[in-house]
Amino acid sequence: MEKRSSEAPSRSFTSVQLRPGLGYPEQLSVVGNQGFYVILKGSAKPRTKFYKRMLGEDCDSLSVEPSSIIPFGLSARTLLVSGSCFGTLESLSPKMQHMLMSVITEEDCEILKISCTDYLRVKEEIAKRGQLAKEDLIHGCSYYCKWPMLYISQLTPHLQWKQYLAGHVLVKKGEISTFIGFISSGCCNIYREVEALVKLPLGKRVKRKRQVLVGQLHKMQSFGEVSILLQAPFTCTIITATAVKLGTIDANVILGLDTVTQMLFLQTAEPTFGSITQDEINFEYINKERHKEWQVVKNMVVQDILFHNGIVPGLGKWTHELSHPAKAGCGKRQNKCC
Repeated sequence: MEKRSSEAPSRSFTSVQLRPGLGYPEQLSVVGNQGFYVILKGSAKPRTKFYKRMLGEDCDSLSVEPSSIIPFGLSARTLLVSGSCFGTLESLSPKMQHMLMSVITEEDCEILKISCTDYLRVKEEIAKRGQLAKEDLIHGCSYYCKWPMLYISQLTPHLQWKQYLAGHVLVKKGEISTFIGFISSGCCNIYREVEALVKLPLGKRVKRKRQVLVGQLHKMQSFGEVSILLQAPFTCTIITATAVKLGTIDANVILGLDTVTQMLFLQTAEPTFGSITQDEINFEYINKERHKEWQVVKNMVVQDILFHNGIVPGLGKWTHELSHPAKAGCGKRQNKCC
C-alpha cells in the first residue's frame, strides 16, 4: 500500500468505517472487490491468483483469466494468516470488474474491513487539509498577505514540506538559491561576511573573513524569490538556528510560471537583508569583538581581586568554580610545606 503523508493528521483515519468482528465460518468465500480486508483471527487461502491489489498497481496490465480459480484443496497456495490482507482500497477499473479477488476461509475467521468509499472520502479530506495548510503558510508570509488567492492556488501544488536540524546551511553567500523557502516553524540566522585583522599567537596580524550575525528569519517569513527570478547570488548565508520546518518550491517551477505571476513576485518580495550596508556590518563586528575583549578583561580583574583578598572559590561558602594561575601555584607551595 502507498505510504501516507506525514503531514496528514493521524486522527483523520479514525473516521474510516472499520468493521471489526465480522465473523466468517469455515469454508466461506469472501470477495474483496469493494473493500480492503485484514485477517484478525483465523486463516484463509486465496481462490484466485489475483486476490490483492496494492495502491498504484496497474490492474489492466495483469493477465488474469477467469479460469485461474484455484481448487479449494490445493495446498500449494499461500496461506493467509492473522495479519494478512486481501482486497483493494480503490475501485477496480471496468475491465477488472468481472475478476473476483476472493479467498476462502480455512477455519472460523474474524476479519476487519475498510470500504473503498470510506477510504477515498478520508483521502480527499486529508488532501483538503494539506492544501489548506499550504495556502495558510504562503498567505501568512508578509510578502504574500495581499496576494489574490488565484495566484496562491497556483503555487500550493508545487510546495513540498522539508525539515532541517539546527546548523544546516540552506543558502551560501555567492550562490543562487535553488528554491523559495517558507518558514513554517523554527528560525534561521542570517550571516554576512567581513574582512578583519586577526592576531596570531606570535603577534602577527593577518586578514581573515569572519561571519557576522546580522539578523534572523522567523515563522511566516520567506526567502529566495529575488535570487531565483533575477538570477542574483545571495549576499548572505542562511543557517538554521533551530530545527526548522520549511515549505519549499523548486526554482524550476518559479521560472516556469507566467510573466504576470513572476512580476507579482518581484513587486512584493525583497532581497534577504539586502538593505544592510557594509559599514553597518563592520560596525557590528567591531562592537562584538570589543564586547568579547571586555568580557576577558573583566573576568581577569575579578579573579585577581578575589585572589588578593584571600577569597578562594570552591572553599568554604565560595562554591563558584573560578580558576586562577596563582591558585594553582598556591596549592603547589602548600604541598611543598607539608
